[in-house]
Amino acid sequence: MDRPARLRDVTSMVDFDSLARMLTGGAQSLGAGSRGEARRVLDVLVERGDLSRAEADEIEAAVADAAETQRRWVDENLLSPLGRALRGFAKTVAPSAGNDVLLDRLAAIEVRLEGIERALAKRDDPKR
Repeated sequence: MDRPARLRDVTSMVDFDSLARMLTGGAQSLGAGSRGEARRVLDVLVERGDLSRAEADEIEAAVADAAETQRRWVDENLLSPLGRALRGFAKTVAPSAGNDVLLDRLAAIEVRLEGIERALAKRDDPKR
């Protein structure tokens, strides 16, 4: 059975390790941004005399600790499971003799879906 053009080997389209590194980098930059913004605000408060330097350092340490805790949570609860799921998906869809049946069934579903979409478009278009 010919497969529709939309059906591709996704393992060649996405480098899952690079995707995981980008997601991790995003989480780390979010933490760094939070710490940097906290430092900026604390410096202003110290300059105005609202906080002592020791108090500001204590608050900054608490913000850094909270950012690290959040980064670990994102890694453990989001990034790691997502990475495992994506790798599992890549193995499932990777071309192999056992997956040809699965890919053929998916192609047949896509063909049927395209037919349904065309029928719905005709029904919804008053000019047809």
